[in-house]
Amino acid sequence: MKPAMSEVAGLYRILDANANRAREGLRAVEEYFRLAHNDVSVTAQLKKLRHRITDIIATMHVDDRLIEARGSDTDVGATAPAGAEAVRTDIEHVVIANLDARRKP
Repeated sequence: MKPAMSEVAGLYRILDANANRAREGLRAVEEYFRLAHNDVSVTAQLKKLRHRITDIIATMHVDDRLIEARGSDTDVGATAPAGAEAVRTDIEHVVIANLDARRKP
């Protein structure tokens, strides 16, 4: 059995994964409004929000620690079955999945 990582490293890992997830979700929605609707205003607002997340993380001065804690090569969730999130029948489902915080992973 692998030893558990430190609690601090685990917190950095959670912060890194969720900041990335938030930016990726915003990016998908941003591209939807940019490419499917040619909506300059909403696209700009979403891009600004996505960059704001990056700026907030930068003010925490933890970039190196986030990368060190990432552990992508040992992530037990990386090989877990995808489940329902892999089923997207059209672009609207992709947008909804990236906006709906209540959905189950």
